[in-house]
Amino acid sequence: KRKLSAKAEDSTMNLRKGLESNKLEFKASLWTNFNEATGEFVETDVQGKKSLALQDAVIKTVAAFMNTEGGTLLIGVRDKKRSDGDSPAEVLGIEPDFQWLKKGKRDSEGFETALRTAMRKAYSNSAAEQLYVGVSFPRSDGKEFCRVDVKALPRVSGNQLYTKTETMGDDKFFTRSADSTIPNSIQTAVEYISRHFDGSSDD
Repeated sequence: KRKLSAKAEDSTMNLRKGLESNKLEFKASLWTNFNEATGEFVETDVQGKKSLALQDAVIKTVAAFMNTEGGTLLIGVRDKKRSDGDSPAEVLGIEPDFQWLKKGKRDSEGFETALRTAMRKAYSNSAAEQLYVGVSFPRSDGKEFCRVDVKALPRVSGNQLYTKTETMGDDKFFTRSADSTIPNSIQTAVEYISRHFDGSSDD
């Protein structure tokens, strides 16, 4: 397994101390429902299947980062509204998600493969996840979580990324605003793309 450098570990801890923003997002899991009230994972939903809605939330966030200014997503980390910058966000771990992977693949390597496969399937540019998305697996308190570092797409005409999710269907254009992932209307998307991907902007 890839071992994070001391610098990368310090960087990850600093991220965990931050609050969600246009460049930082926390997700409790990729597929497994988490009950905020009880602070526990629900091992399966009613149908006994993984949550595609949770998967789509991750895929949309990564796409929004690429279309905007880039950013970092931490999966397996609880989003707690914290007013101070001292206490890090709680690591829940991605281990509960391993149950949805094939036998023999229930580890971080299998997790990354499944995540990247879902991205390639969803994105209009299937190579985007290889070129602009980095994945690593820090550990804290004996739990492993997933760090997804996303670069902004080059501001070149036609380079914008559309996303077709399992739960939302048709291609959508997502951007990041403050701590939210925004699905743009056709008009808003056209205006944004003309400003940021027309090949003449320095943004």
